[in-house]
Amino acid sequence: MTLDEMCGEFEGLLCRYGGGLKDWPEDIRPVLLRYLRQSYDARRRLVEMRRMEEMLCNDPPDLALPAGLEDRIIGAMLKLKAQG
Repeated sequence: MTLDEMCGEFEGLLCRYGGGLKDWPEDIRPVLLRYLRQSYDARRRLVEMRRMEEMLCNDPPDLALPAGLEDRIIGAMLKLKAQG
């Protein structure tokens, strides 16, 4: 892969292989590293991917539904059904 190809395909490759450089194919890594050295935007996207992966790997906080939310939603649906 050439540097120009990496420039055009970086976003798709980042989505495919993720933020861990060790997870990228060995034959692509040298071009990837050159591209990251010269592109601020690529480095920024890599950091964003790593943050997103970290968030997905961590247990999400317990999110409780507000009291009465289900009843309000069903009530609103019934009201719309009666109108239409």
